Amino acid sequence: MVGIIFIFTTDYTLRRGQKSGPTIKRDDKPLQQGSYFIVTAGPFTINREPWLIRGSTLPTPPLTTEFVNTIRNRDRRCVVTGTPVGDINMRRGYWRGFQVTHIFPLAHEEYWAAGYGHLISNPPVSIGSPQNGILLRSDIRSNFESYAFSINPDDNYKIVFFQDDNYGIAGTHITNLKTFLADPQRPLDQLLQWHYRQAVLVNVRGKGSHFLIVISLEIRMSLAEIWG
Repeated sequence: MVGIIFIFTTDYTLRRGQKSGPTIKRDDKPLQQGSYFIVTAGPFTINREPWLIRGSTLPTPPLTTEFVNTIRNRDRRCVVTGTPVGDINMRRGYWRGFQVTHIFPLAHEEYWAAGYGHLISNPPVSIGSPQNGILLRSDIRSNFESYAFSINPDDNYKIVFFQDDNYGIAGTHITNLKTFLADPQRPLDQLLQWHYRQAVLVNVRGKGSHFLIVISLEIRMSLAEIWG
């Protein structure tokens, strides 16, 4: 996660509390609130990569029927909570409480075309591919779309919350993972990685001045110098 917020020219070590504090094992888990030191032998900068806003204020094309139906039939449950739609409900076409959403937002198709469209392996080869969508419970869909939580495919598809988890699923993993991974139409890892990266940039970089203190080249930098 630190490697997303900062751009390093050499390797680094993260320590808690003070320069001589315990070294934090490098992994993809969210940092706990507190003071940290980053010790590195070379210069580094804050990653200024922009994050893509998504929301009701942006003009967004409607979901196509094919896109929605394909993902409903593929997932048949909320991917992150495991809540099933139910066979009877599916046969009746009753999907209340479940909604399909894009991983990479439709409102930013120009960015998609520049760097992600070529990744789609199954037709349709477009931002409307089922490989760019998941089925979620209606009550948590907006949290995914606003980057309040994300799925980290590099940590066994762990559910990572960056804000309060009111659902008790933080730290769990995508349900029925074996079946999920075996499906050739499943969401692409690269798109889940993109969403996770966006969530870090939105929630951690934006709040970093509240809990990060950095040492570089054995010199303590002020928060103003670091965060501007």
